[in-house]
Amino acid sequence: MSPFVELLIPAFSEIILTVSIIAILTFRAISPSSTSDKCTEISHVIAKITLLVALVWSVYYGSGINNGFSFATDPSLKESTFAGIFIIDGFVRISKIILLGLAFVFMYLSREVTGFEVIVCFLFMILGLMLAISANDFVLLLLGLEISGIALAFITYHDHCISKGVCYDTFLIFSVGSSLLVFGSALIFYQFGSTDFSIVFKKAQCIQAASTFFVVCMPLGLITLGIFAKMLFFPFHGVFREISEAANWKVFIILNLFSNFAGVAIIMRLFSVFHSLNCQYILLLSGSCGVIIGLINIVTQNTLKGVFACNTIGNTGIAIISFAIAGTNVVTSIFLFFIVQSISLLIFCWVIANIHQYEKQIITLDNLSTITPFSPVLSFLLGFCALCLIGIPPSPGFIPIFMLLKNLALEGAFFSLTVITLLKTLSVWSGFKIINALISTSIYDVDRRVRPVRQQTTAFLINMCALCLFLIVFSVKIDFFSQIITSAELSLRSDGM
Repeated sequence: MSPFVELLIPAFSEIILTVSIIAILTFRAISPSSTSDKCTEISHVIAKITLLVALVWSVYYGSGINNGFSFATDPSLKESTFAGIFIIDGFVRISKIILLGLAFVFMYLSREVTGFEVIVCFLFMILGLMLAISANDFVLLLLGLEISGIALAFITYHDHCISKGVCYDTFLIFSVGSSLLVFGSALIFYQFGSTDFSIVFKKAQCIQAASTFFVVCMPLGLITLGIFAKMLFFPFHGVFREISEAANWKVFIILNLFSNFAGVAIIMRLFSVFHSLNCQYILLLSGSCGVIIGLINIVTQNTLKGVFACNTIGNTGIAIISFAIAGTNVVTSIFLFFIVQSISLLIFCWVIANIHQYEKQIITLDNLSTITPFSPVLSFLLGFCALCLIGIPPSPGFIPIFMLLKNLALEGAFFSLTVITLLKTLSVWSGFKIINALISTSIYDVDRRVRPVRQQTTAFLINMCALCLFLIVFSVKIDFFSQIITSAELSLRSDGM
């Protein structure tokens, strides 16, 4: 095999995404304007095939061509390419599998896409997030976040349900994030003469403790704030909530699933290298504020999207706090937590989006029962996913939360454990309000209600039941999935923690 091919093989998933984007854009450019609908349909098929191929490659590709095309779980196996700025190890591989898996499920269910532009921007966003997760250099990290940020900003701008003022605020915050990332990376290069994670970490260990804050922690803090701005974490959560409440359900799912999971994965990848330098105070501050603001505001929310947006803010804060305190000991629990939360949210939102004819109508907890389908299967799925999002036993959502809290207890962080437990209990109230709205529909009021409900197909019911079945199997075989994801935790642990 030629050296050039060996150089490209580790980044095959990113390459195939890039080729697919170029193919879709070229196909659209040469197609006549009268066939735009057909072009969108073909682009949708190409996107699904691309994500599936990239997912299969990420699953079966081992860590390096000399180890064969098998799923490598040895944390010592690691491969870098493109002069060491792009890295593949257990953590990166698991993160890509989860990200591509969620992207494929979303694209498979998204049969009615508003335009091929959204498909292209979605692929651009996934490409940028994958580059940022694989980054072993601040320049590649900046490049990946810029690609994903521009794509996400265009997706929100393309949604006509979102006001232009909110879109402009999003562009402004993303610009601030870019400035922070560039400035922090420039300071890192000025201090150490390199932007490579490993080289910077080795040189930072030789610096006296008194100078660590100004030389390492301050530039790293600026970069972390830039990541928070790109992912709309605290203190930029206000725009995240405004977009979530106004967006249609497809944009809502994109914003609440992919950017949050990838943002937490990027933070874990970055701070796994610099954790021993005690620079994680900004994570504690952002995570704590996110938990407090997100979980307390759940009680005051009356719209369904508002409840889910606050729940996402709170869950992201819980994951960041857990990692800042316990380090790599909670990586497996965080991944399991996001898998359950993402699939539960995907099922719930997709059922509501498909049974509701009017995307612009605001769904509140009070009128949720008026659009609930009379299908007992869908009603059960909505209630089941609501329990998973809350995390009440014996639902699958309880197990990852329990594992996170257990790790905090083992680390002796009893204050954080108590605060998170109390605030998480507050979210139970809104969860039970959702469940109560789902079961409060009286059959005697059927003829007196205007129910904008679509007729559901058998294929849609089968897809939703399959996802719920996966959640049940996931909770029953949690040890099996934990052993697979443990390779990501051990891989991060060998990076410097």
